[in-house]
Amino acid sequence: RTLKRHNYVTPTNYLELVERCRINLHVVLAMSPVGEAFRTRCRMYPALVSGTTIDWFQQWPADALTEVAVRYLEKVETVEEGVKVAIATVFAHVHLSVSDISERMLRTLKRHNYVTPTNYLELVKGYRVVLAEKVNEVGSQVNKLKNGLAKLTDAKQQVAEMSEILAVKKVTVAQSQKDCEELLVVIVSERRTADEQQKHVEAESAKISVEAKETAAIASDAQRDLDVALPALQNAMAEVDKLDKSSISEVKAYTTPPAKVQLCLEAVMILFRLKTDWPTAKKKISEANFLQQVKSYDKDTVPESMVKKLAKYVKNPDFSVDSVKAVSAAAGALCVWVHAINIYAGVAKEVEPKRKKLAKAEKSLATKQAALQASTDALKIVIDKVADLDKQYKDSVGEKEAL
Repeated sequence: RTLKRHNYVTPTNYLELVERCRINLHVVLAMSPVGEAFRTRCRMYPALVSGTTIDWFQQWPADALTEVAVRYLEKVETVEEGVKVAIATVFAHVHLSVSDISERMLRTLKRHNYVTPTNYLELVKGYRVVLAEKVNEVGSQVNKLKNGLAKLTDAKQQVAEMSEILAVKKVTVAQSQKDCEELLVVIVSERRTADEQQKHVEAESAKISVEAKETAAIASDAQRDLDVALPALQNAMAEVDKLDKSSISEVKAYTTPPAKVQLCLEAVMILFRLKTDWPTAKKKISEANFLQQVKSYDKDTVPESMVKKLAKYVKNPDFSVDSVKAVSAAAGALCVWVHAINIYAGVAKEVEPKRKKLAKAEKSLATKQAALQASTDALKIVIDKVADLDKQYKDSVGEKEAL
């Protein structure tokens, strides 16, 4: 689709635009009369004279100059109001005097020297700037003078005070010197005591270290003997862990148990310090916590008499684990447990003297270690005391040097 162009600019519209611009357009031309430029432009463009209204700005009168200067000096706080008026009058007089001299120079030398209001404003502004600089400069010098006088006064006072303090400190220095000498004697004595006590502690520590090694050797020897019996006992407990109430119920079901089962339960009843007949054994294994009693049996307190009673059972070929298991798995597990307790009791019998020896050695070692710790603590107290005295001595010397 083709767009239709419209021309809205017509001669009538254009003339109306020109008329409105002529009525409403105001042009202000500001030119300086200084030099040849203004005269040249007037010759080249006569309409500047014939088609314009000329306003000639004449020289400001003295009252106007004074009033302007007073207004510019209103914000200056360092000058009194009466002085401000006098200064403004001087500014006006100077400006008018320069204008008069410029006119005389024009008449005499035919040379122009233009004095404009701008020059006057620059004069007033320049005065304000210079005044501010001088006020700051004088104020700074006054402050420096005040500070200098104050410091001299403080110095004089401090010298008087220091003279009094010096007289007192001379006495203090003499006393400090005496205290340092006495303290040094005490430090030497205490340090000698600490050295002797340290030698004693080191000697005792060496002895106890040897004894600790011997005690560890005894414990290691006893543990080696126990390690022979512990695997068998652990295997036996593993077999017992396999038992449950149904396994025990199998044994309880016998009215008259087989000979090998009877033999196994007699050995078990010996370990529980009970009669070895079947009713007693049946009643014992019927207890709800029987298996827990077997698992928590105190293997370390089996007496020699009980071991002797078990001897005829463990040596009996019919009491072997395999033969008993062939009749009853539950009885076989209890048979393994009895054999393990018997082995452990035999080893424990051999280990018991070593245990007693170990306990005695550990008790002796603990006593000596406690004594060593007490000596060490006492040594630490002495060392701390020496360190404290040494610190006091250094502080006293430092204080004396400071004085």
